[in-house]
Amino acid sequence: MVRHADTPVAARRLLSGFIAGFLGTLVFHQLMLALLWRLGVAPFAPFPMAPTWPFGIPAVYSLAFWGGVWGIAFALVDGRFPRKGGYWLAAFLFRFSLLRNNAPQDVVQIFAVTLPVVVLAWAASLAGF
Repeated sequence: MVRHADTPVAARRLLSGFIAGFLGTLVFHQLMLALLWRLGVAPFAPFPMAPTWPFGIPAVYSLAFWGGVWGIAFALVDGRFPRKGGYWLAAFLFRFSLLRNNAPQDVVQIFAVTLPVVVLAWAASLAGF
């Protein structure tokens, strides 16, 4: 049970998770997709503006919203991950556990997006950043 005094901290943590996931989708995911599309690896262009069902908002904002939802999920569990270098391994395994049954896209996602980010973050943690 969350104590009443911890509520602003918990709410701030969840909001931070949403913002990080939302912006991470727009910046890292879509820019990596742009690079892969430019290289001819990705079959579709980045920043899709096609309307989505049922509200008709552009697809890129829908993707960013769901990135924010996963950011909240991550914010809820990352406090249970080990500290230091083991944190990044646990974060990678958490991300890996959320994959759908879309193997080709997931392989690209793991090796082109998730793995480099996790490795860079792990190296930064070892360097003391």
